[in-house]
Amino acid sequence: AKPVFVFEGKPPAMKSGELQKRRERRRKAEEELKKAADEDNKEEMDKQSKRLARAGRKENEDCKRLLRLMGVPVILAPMEAEAEAAALCKAGKVWATGTEDMDALTFATPILIRKLTFANQSSKGPQIQSMNYKKAVEGLGLTHDQFVDLCILLGCDYCDNIKGIGPKTALKLIREHGCIEKIIDAVKDIPKYTIPKNWIPDTGKDENETTDDEGEKENSENKEDKEKPTPAYVLARDLFHNHEVDTDVELKWKEPQKEELTKFLVEDAGFSPERVRTQIEKLCKAHAANRKPQARMDSFFKVVSNPAADAKRKKKLELERAKKKQKAGAKKKGKR
Repeated sequence: AKPVFVFEGKPPAMKSGELQKRRERRRKAEEELKKAADEDNKEEMDKQSKRLARAGRKENEDCKRLLRLMGVPVILAPMEAEAEAAALCKAGKVWATGTEDMDALTFATPILIRKLTFANQSSKGPQIQSMNYKKAVEGLGLTHDQFVDLCILLGCDYCDNIKGIGPKTALKLIREHGCIEKIIDAVKDIPKYTIPKNWIPDTGKDENETTDDEGEKENSENKEDKEKPTPAYVLARDLFHNHEVDTDVELKWKEPQKEELTKFLVEDAGFSPERVRTQIEKLCKAHAANRKPQARMDSFFKVVSNPAADAKRKKKLELERAKKKQKAGAKKKGKR
């Protein structure tokens, strides 16, 4: 298999809430790390350090440079990398999307591959998972629109979900009602379910609204002039259905740039020269093995059967065999 790496573009505006939550989790991890360091708690320090590990702009640029020197195509997504990878897969540019982010299935990638990293492997061998989108959706008995609504109910990066609804209940409700709008109507009066405020446009009266006929008429006109806010789940749904992607890309796997790659890994990154040399040799062999051989002339033409010619050829072979048998029989008689 030949890889293509897709990097994130600009995050959707609706992802700002999720990004804020991540920043808050990072802040808490920093506080916990400081506390663990003061207490000399090595185990907790290691745990919080892992939570703080993230790739910044420099690390991303270094990764892109490394991949290009290796001859691997690099794509910068207009927005979400999972959406771009799924679009490339649907367009037939790649075979599958490899990611741990299940949103790739919500973006309807035909094939999703998970657990590709060394950390996910075990002594029993590779633990790679392959998921077929079509089979998964058909197995759940849902349409694509219903599957997207199910994913929003289960939780996504673009909006909050209904508190109190777990995976089993979400699937049951989608099967029963078909869409989030009808589910909201069905559960809005049930105390154990908490619907996010931005899922239901505010229909309450303005505190300053007048009660006389003239005031009511004026307020009614003002309300009509104001555009009603779009529910958050509708905006999230639209992102999954109409995400900005670019499939007009040319994917070329090039020969590794051995000298530049060695310089980058040894001088800039500080890796062992011998180890780098060995790995570059493996990379070059893999590139050569995956390179398409030059096509033979006969591969451009389709072989078509000719019954008349085949029969004529068969008859000719039978006559030649008969003549050989006659000659062999004559020789035996002569020897006697």
